[in-house]
Order: sequence, then structure tokens, then C-alpha cells
Amino acid sequence: ADLAAAMARQRMHWQESAEALNLLSDLKQEPPYACDHIAALYRQGRYGEAVMAYSQLIAAGASPPAWLRTVVAGAALSEREPEKALDLYEQALALEPDSAEARLGKFYVLQELRRWQEAEALLGWIEGDQAAAAAAGPAARPSLDAAVLRGWFLAYQNRLREADEHFEALLADLPANLE
Repeated sequence: ADLAAAMARQRMHWQESAEALNLLSDLKQEPPYACDHIAALYRQGRYGEAVMAYSQLIAAGASPPAWLRTVVAGAALSEREPEKALDLYEQALALEPDSAEARLGKFYVLQELRRWQEAEALLGWIEGDQAAAAAAGPAARPSLDAAVLRGWFLAYQNRLREADEHFEALLADLPANLE
């Protein structure tokens, strides 16, 4: 069983989630392997099944790791269940407060729910993380992600003039950057 699970994890790493699902099909009811099965369902775009399998895992009394809560939050959001996604992202962040993936996911959910002030605060935190990484040295190349997020955040609020000004300033500062 452990060998099959290890092979399934390797398949997911290689972006071969269909093969991972095949390897995990007999193990999906066992809690240690159910997490990998749920992640493989998510990678296959089977979001509803991933959410359902997660609910069954919880009903069985399991306490899933933060990474799985983050995965299932993404599935819930894809299934148009933003409140469930927000709850799962908050659970993941309670377990791993420094999870950049969970923070970013929560930011997107807050935007979806139009909870602008909370999203703004979280975006500030994300921008601070990227600034700290950039200050760490030349090996930590700064990313445009937070700057681009800020522009789209303004646009989603229909603050189009501010979004346009933000993107124009960004382009002026980095004219050769084609990311």
C-alpha cells in the first residue's frame, strides 16, 4: 500500500493525475491515502468529487493536513461554494499561518464574495511577503505577482481609472519585463 501511494505521489508530481487515481483506487478509503486520492481528483478537475470525498473523510473523524484543506478549498471555489472555500482556507491558515498558497486562495475568495476591506488587508500582507523576499537578496528575484494582483483587485472593484494608472506605473517601472 505504501509503495502504491508513493508511486501515486510521483505520478501527481509528473502531472499524471489519471494514473495516480488508478494507483489509489483501492486505497482511497484508508485515511492516510484518502488525502492523496482527493488531491488527484482535484488535479483531474473533478472538483465536486474532491469536495464530496473530503466531506466523507471529515465524517470518518480524520483531521486532514493544511495542504489538503487548501486543495479542497480550491475545489469548493471551482464548484461555486465560496463560503465553504473561505472556511477551508481559514482552517488551513490556522494550521499553517505562513502558507502563501492558502493566503492567495483566501484573497481570491474574499474578492469573489466582494469583501473588499478584508481582501485589501490580505493583499497588503501578500505584498509585504514579496517585499521581504526581494530584500532577502539577489537569489530571491522579486515577482510581479503582488503588483499585478493589486491592479486586478482595483479593476474587480470597478475602480478602472486607478487600475489603469497602477498598470501604467508598473509598465513604466519595468518596461523590459515581459512577464
